Amino acid sequence: MFAVVSGEIGSGKSMLVRSRLDELDASVLVGYVSSTQLSSDELRRAVAGAFGVPLNDQSMPGWEARFAGLLASLGAKGRRAVLVIDEAQHLDRAGLAVLDALVAGPSQASPLLEIWLVGQPEGGNCSMLRKSRPFAG
Repeated sequence: MFAVVSGEIGSGKSMLVRSRLDELDASVLVGYVSSTQLSSDELRRAVAGAFGVPLNDQSMPGWEARFAGLLASLGAKGRRAVLVIDEAQHLDRAGLAVLDALVAGPSQASPLLEIWLVGQPEGGNCSMLRKSRPFAG
C-alpha cells in the first residue's frame, strides 16, 4: 500500500509524518530513506539498509524475495513495516518500479508493507505525487 504526503516546502509534511510515526506501536518496523536521487540499485541498497537487510552486489539478484521473507517473518510475529520515502518527487521511473515491486511482492507478505511517499507536488518526476490518492489519517 502506498500513502502520499505532498505539500510545498514548509507546509508541515515532516511534522505530519513524525506525528503519524509517533502514533505507531512497537510492532511496526519503520525504515526511512531520505535521499531519492539514486539509481535503482542504490535505492534497493538504501531500502534494504533501512530495514537492516544486508545487500551487496553479489546478493542483489533475488533481493525482493529476501525482503518479502523479512516481511513474512514480521507477519508471523504479528508485526508489519512502514517505509518512509522522503523527497519522493525525485524518484525516477526505475525507482518507482523498485518500490512497486516491493508492494506487489512475490508473496503474500506485501500487505505487511506500507510505503509513505513524502514530497513536493512540483519538480522532479512527481507525477506519482499528483496522481496518487491523498494520505488518509
